[in-house]
Order: sequence, then structure tokens, then C-alpha cells
Amino acid sequence: MNCDHQREVTELKRSHQMQLLDALEEARLKHEQIETGIRESCTQDRESIIEKERTAIRERFERQLQEEQRAQADQRQKLSEEFAAERERLQTELRQKESDYQAKRQEAQREQDIELEQAKFEMQERMATQ
Repeated sequence: MNCDHQREVTELKRSHQMQLLDALEEARLKHEQIETGIRESCTQDRESIIEKERTAIRERFERQLQEEQRAQADQRQKLSEEFAAERERLQTELRQKESDYQAKRQEAQREQDIELEQAKFEMQERMATQ
């Protein structure tokens, strides 16, 4: 009986050890699954965060680009208006100078005509007195 009992105890120990090993293996596999799930979740979270950052950066860049384009369009419009105003001012100035020139030319022509008439008159008087 002692031998049977010893064998039974040994058998129970071996069975218990096998159950423990099986339980440990199951726990290890479960732990690996949990670890893999956590890693995949972290990877997905990281990729999601990266994509959100990319989207935010892209949107910020597009807003900045639109603002710069608007600023350039405004500046281009302002320069066009300034150019048109300066061109109009110069054209007005040119017309005024041309008008002044024509008036002075006509005045000079009148003075020359008067001097010529006076010179003719004086010449006729001298010829008449000789």
C-alpha cells in the first residue's frame, strides 16, 4: 500500500505540475495577447495622432498660404491703384505743361508779331521821312 500510495502521490504531483505548467502557458499566451493588443492599440493611437498633426499642419499651411495670397492680391491691387493715380497725376501735369507751353508760345508769337508790326511801322516811317 505504501508503494501504491507513493505512486499515487507521485502521479498527483506530476498531474498537478502539468496543470500548473498548462496554467502558466495559458497565462503566458493570454499575457502575450494582451501585450500584442496594447502594442497594436499604441501603434494605432500614435498613427492617429500623427495623422491629426499632419492634418492640422496641412490646414494651418493652407490658411497661411491663403492669407499670403490675399495679402499679395491686396498689395497688387494697391500698387495698381497707386500706379493709376500716379499715371493720372503725370498726365494731368503733362497736359498743364503743354497748355502753359502753348499759352507762352502764343504770347511769344503775339509779342513777335507786335514787334514785327512795330518794326514795319518804324521802317515805313523812316522810309517816308527820307
